[in-house]
This record gives sequence, structure tokens and C-alpha cells, in this order.
Amino acid sequence: MQIKRATQNDDTLQKVVTWIHEGWPNNKPTEPKLQLLWAQRESLVLHDNIVLLQRDTNSRVVVPKALQTTVLETLHSSHWGVVKVKQLARRYVWWSSLNADIEKLTKACDVCKQLSAAPTQCFTEWPKTEHPWERVHLNFAGPFKDKMWLICIDAHSKFPYMGKMEIGQTSAKQTIQVLKDIFSLEGLPNTVVTDNGPQFTSSDFEAFCKQHGISHITSPPHHPPSNGEAERFVQTFKRSVEKNCVGGVPLTDSVRLTLATYRSLPHPALEWKTPAEVLHGRQPRCLLSLINPFNTRNYQTKSNNNTSSQFAVNSLVYARNYSSGPKWVPGKIIRRVGNTIFLVDTDRGIWKRHCNQLQIRLATESMPNDESIAAEPTPEHSQYPTTRRYPQRIRKAPERYEP
Repeated sequence: MQIKRATQNDDTLQKVVTWIHEGWPNNKPTEPKLQLLWAQRESLVLHDNIVLLQRDTNSRVVVPKALQTTVLETLHSSHWGVVKVKQLARRYVWWSSLNADIEKLTKACDVCKQLSAAPTQCFTEWPKTEHPWERVHLNFAGPFKDKMWLICIDAHSKFPYMGKMEIGQTSAKQTIQVLKDIFSLEGLPNTVVTDNGPQFTSSDFEAFCKQHGISHITSPPHHPPSNGEAERFVQTFKRSVEKNCVGGVPLTDSVRLTLATYRSLPHPALEWKTPAEVLHGRQPRCLLSLINPFNTRNYQTKSNNNTSSQFAVNSLVYARNYSSGPKWVPGKIIRRVGNTIFLVDTDRGIWKRHCNQLQIRLATESMPNDESIAAEPTPEHSQYPTTRRYPQRIRKAPERYEP
């Protein structure tokens, strides 16, 4: 793991590791870098030779100096602003100059400078919703990148969906088909808010809303801010996709990256929760999740299965044969690759077999040849003795009670 190796090669963090094991000095160190770490000594813990900043239920990896630039580039990969990048970083990583480095990187980004947003406009506030997917806002973005983009965003969670459509093929029926795909994932909303585009004012769209019990509200003519939830995301979507494309990311991947990162970014209107957490109740797994060892589940755990526990490396077994020849082939287990999966060395090569495809072979048994196990044993060739092992029991008739 890169974090672990870089921590072992970082002189500053190695001193911190020693102090965690042996105890922190009472006096503040003279080196400035160590002073900042010494100030956080009550929150620094060690897990799997990785230094973590532990506060409440959140643990953040203390990134070694050698990997800080790489982590910064990952945090800013989708070219979000300073505030959002800081909030994202505070969930995963920490080092003493993290905030300053984020500000410096964001301000020095040429792509962000070229496509910076205009000053924020004042939009009309809609009533607060009580539940996710209670009210969704719809709007078209485009033509943009030779496509039309149907924006669908939940007012409660700020969770966006996107439908890509061809220019000139955005009729009411085609718009309804895109919405059906979205609603099949999240269910039918109570209310949809749109502008006065021909797709949304048509009889087909009104019939679709009525048929599915959806209340349809349109904004006043020539007043886009009334549909501000979707209007704001249109600009956010265009800027982010454009930045990603300028950065060398293909259009399709740029759209996916924009949606994935936006859904996982802490949002100020959600008390710094992410749209995914509010709508779906969980934070999606992303590349930054791989940094923290607590987020990595080890599937190579000890098995409690009694069947698989009887097999071990170097055990003599019979392995199920699925090609021509005998049904069971003798072999020896050379490796365990899972709770119930083994590699078996046979005279026909190395096979991967489940424990259900193995049988124990006693060490005293001779290696059977192909003819001896080519067929299932029959009664006349049974391996069991024909004589009775115990004497036959003579049963006595029960005594009957007679009144």
C-alpha cells in the first residue's frame, strides 16, 4: 500500500510513530513540522502502520509529504471550488498545511481560471421539503457539446440525474421516456417544477403527470430564477464538464465524473452532508475511500465452515474430475485461495476446487489407479465388510397389561 510505504519513508511521521508507541514528549519539539503534529497528539493514532487523525467517529489519514501532491490532484480532479474541496478533504485526509495547499492549488489552476463562474445571482426560495424526492426540478441544458441534456434534480437532497438527448429530438414523448427511466429508479415525485418549454406545456406531458399522480408547476414566463434549483445546476453542470474536457477527459467520462463527484460532495444547504447521504442514506465508495484502511474490508477471513476447515495446505485429497477419465483424481492441496476455495496439485495439473468438490484421502491409502476409481463402487465390489460387526440383538416381546 502506497500510504504505508510512504509513511515508513517519511522521517517526520516515523518520529510520530515512535512517540505513539513510547509516549509523547512533554515539551514542544523545536522543529516546526513536529510542533504542528505535537499539537494534535491527543487525536493521533496508529493503525496498520498508518498514522490517523481520529476525532469522534471520523478518522482521517495523515498523508506523508511524498504523496500530498498526488492526493491534492485527486481532490481537485473535477475542478470544484475551494470550499467544496476542503469539505471533501476533511472526510478523508489531513496534514498540517492542507487548507493552505488546497487554496494554492485551486487559485493556480488554469482551467478553473478560464472557466470561472460569474457572481452568484439571487434566486427565489422554494418551500422546504420534508422528504427526499418530494419535489423535483426539470430543465434542459443545451445545446451543449452537440447534445441536449435534461436536468432532473431533487429539491430535498440536491441529488441530480441527467438524460442525454439529441438536438431536435426533445419532444414531450421523448422527454417522458427519459423521465420514466429516472422515476423507475427513485419512484414518482409528488411535484415537478419546470419552465414553460413546449415539452412541458404539451398535452402529452400534462396527461403523463395526471396519470401518475404528479402535480406539475411551471415557472412564470421569462423568469428562469423561479426554477432556480435546476437553473443553478445547469451552470454547475456545464462548467464542471467543460473543465473536465479541457483537462483531457472524454465527454462521456466527464459527465459521469461530474455527476459522481457532485453526488458525493458535502453540500452547504444539507448541513454539509452529501446528496447521496440524504437521498440514499449512505456515502458512495470512491477512490478517496481506498486511502483509509478502516474502509477496506478484508474478505480473507477465517472460515467457520466445518466442511472447509477439514482441508489445509498439504492435505491429501481426491479432487472432482470434470474431463474424461475417473470421476475422482488423487492430489494434494498446495494453497488456500479463499474460505472454501483451494488449489490442488494432481497428476493432471493444478486445479481450483471448492471444498464441496474435494474428499479427504488418508495418508495410508495407496494411490488408486484410473481403473480402480473409473466407476462408482457396486454392491459386489463394496469396500464394506459382508460379516456383521455386532451380534444380532434378540428382541423380547413386550408384556401386555391385562386388567
